[in-house]
Amino acid sequence: MLTAKDSIPGMATFDDQTERIIKQAISETGVVARFEIVPATKAFFSGALKKVMNELMVMANQGKMGAPTVLIDGQIISYGIPT
Repeated sequence: MLTAKDSIPGMATFDDQTERIIKQAISETGVVARFEIVPATKAFFSGALKKVMNELMVMANQGKMGAPTVLIDGQIISYGIPT
């Protein structure tokens, strides 16, 4: 698993918050889950999350903040820090 230190500069705080919230949700629900952080630059250059990156670019062009993005089974469930 990558950590917030692998983030885009300036995003580490948001990534840390998101990571804590997701881990807490997994712990509280008892759900068995695999949790992975993929920095945007890695996702972009690997093409692994092309759909997500396309959506983030659209949001950025509209002046919206779309990161961090949380996915479950490849489906986007949250943009920004989850609540």
